[in-house]
Amino acid sequence: MIRQGNIIYINGPVVRADHVEDFMVREMVMVGEKKLIGEVVSLENNLGTIQVYEETSGLRIGEKVYGTGKPLSLKLGPGIIGNIFDGIERPLSKIYDSGFKFIPEGIGLVSIDEKKIWDVEMMVKPGDILKSGEIFAKIQETTIIVHKVMVPPGLKG
Repeated sequence: MIRQGNIIYINGPVVRADHVEDFMVREMVMVGEKKLIGEVVSLENNLGTIQVYEETSGLRIGEKVYGTGKPLSLKLGPGIIGNIFDGIERPLSKIYDSGFKFIPEGIGLVSIDEKKIWDVEMMVKPGDILKSGEIFAKIQETTIIVHKVMVPPGLKG
């Protein structure tokens, strides 16, 4: 089911939308036709206040706000070192290399090269029982940066 609301108010980076009773505070939302990145900062009945993290000029009353069901978050991992990002983790050098002098609204680029293969050193062997927070692998990104892969909170086995 697509959760969506309608923009009823715009004041700079602050947008209000109705019909968002199923949204959550801190939820990442896509705002308007350009799918600008925003975050729900307050909810009252079926009205929500949204902080938009991109330029809102051109946004219109009546455009849709789409809920993602996920909190606003950043992707961290190997490949992030040595890059330059803006506040919502858009890779600025990738944008510049694409020929843009300014950041286009709704560009939505992936910050980490998900196709790159990294050497992974496994710290466990088949049959080991692991618990939450335990390190089970390491990935060397640079000569001094090692990423430690851990069992997520609440998981074991």
